[in-house]
Amino acid sequence: MSHSYLLKLFVAIAIKESNLDYTAIGDDGKAFGIVQIHECVITDVNKRYSMNVNHNDVFNPVITWNVFIKYQKQYGCKSFEDGARLWNGGPSRKYTDKYWEDVKTISFDRERMANGYKRFGNLCRRFGGSKVWPD
Repeated sequence: MSHSYLLKLFVAIAIKESNLDYTAIGDDGKAFGIVQIHECVITDVNKRYSMNVNHNDVFNPVITWNVFIKYQKQYGCKSFEDGARLWNGGPSRKYTDKYWEDVKTISFDRERMANGYKRFGNLCRRFGGSKVWPD
């Protein structure tokens, strides 16, 4: 999937998960940041890409974006829908119908998405993310 589609997916998921609140904590304290990352995602990405990200690092939206991209690549995300289902259901992508419908609906809302892109761009600048695309 191209970077532009991954960015669209990321922003739609960020709206769904936290309304782009990079300080959000959910799932009874288990999910952190703008897209509500669980520790198992950090573990997977660290292992696969020899990174050293800790769970608290994902309160930085630039780090979160890089983890998100790597996780999508790691599990062979093939489409916008597949990426949304992966994010919600993990590699099994089970029980993700409602989540997919929510992300899809958000992604077609031009006003919400335009605002989401703007807010994410501002967060990246705030956190020193001059380079948004990971290596």
